[in-house]
Amino acid sequence: MTGTSMASPYRAYWVAWGVLLAMTLVMVSLATPALLLAGILTKAAIITLFFMHLRHERLDFALGVALATVLTGLVLFGLIAVDAV
Repeated sequence: MTGTSMASPYRAYWVAWGVLLAMTLVMVSLATPALLLAGILTKAAIITLFFMHLRHERLDFALGVALATVLTGLVLFGLIAVDAV
């Protein structure tokens, strides 16, 4: 052995999980609407990139998935907002 240690293949997942946990704690303690919205969008991006493995995909595929997700969210919001008024 040369004395060097291999990094865990799960290191990126643990770091992402730690960041998500820290963001959740900050969002709970400082619950302002702007912070919550920014935090939700950032957490969704982290989850998509790391846990859905889109950070290793081609850019056009990742953008297609992001666009489909946003459009689905808008349609669902539009369907719910009609009942809110």
